[in-house]
This record gives sequence, structure tokens and C-alpha cells, in this order.
Amino acid sequence: YTIHGTELEPFHIYHQIYEHGGLQVPFHWHKEMEWIWVEKGSLELTLGTQRKILQKQDFVMINSYELHQLRSIGNTSSIHHALVFLPNMLFPIRIIARFLI
Repeated sequence: YTIHGTELEPFHIYHQIYEHGGLQVPFHWHKEMEWIWVEKGSLELTLGTQRKILQKQDFVMINSYELHQLRSIGNTSSIHHALVFLPNMLFPIRIIARFLI
């Protein structure tokens, strides 16, 4: 279980540049949602047991508590950006409650 951000700043932005590959984010999960955009190159994303190759300009949304990992493909260069944030930044609790009632 990984924690990103704080109560006052409930998000974190990652800018990842790997000119010679080597990215290895092991399996993890967190209560935050995560959006990943690949600016350059390609990466391998695993969600649960499903693997997907992300290419330049791909955008992916990872749900809260979803087990995932991200890694370089061999020694290929890549640049990607990730925004990790609490879901209530998009859907305040009072709005979610209205949908549940």
C-alpha cells in the first residue's frame, strides 16, 4: 500500500524521464486514482494480471486500490507523467452520496 500527497495537497505529479530504460515501479496499490500519459517511447503496464504496452501519446486511468506495476521495455528510452490524486477531487463526497441514495 502506497500513500501519495497529504490532506492539504491530496495529489502528486510525477515527471519520469528514462533515457536508457531502467524504469521499474513494482506492484503496488493506493487509495488514489492515477492518470498516466506517455510523452515519448513505450512502457509496459500491468494491471492485476493483464499486461499492456503503452505507446507515445497513450493515456491510461488506474482506479483506486487497483494492483499495478510499470516498467521500461528493455533499454528503450521513455518519458511519462503521472498524476496521482484522491477520487474526491473529481467527485466530492456529497455528490457521490446523492448517486447512492
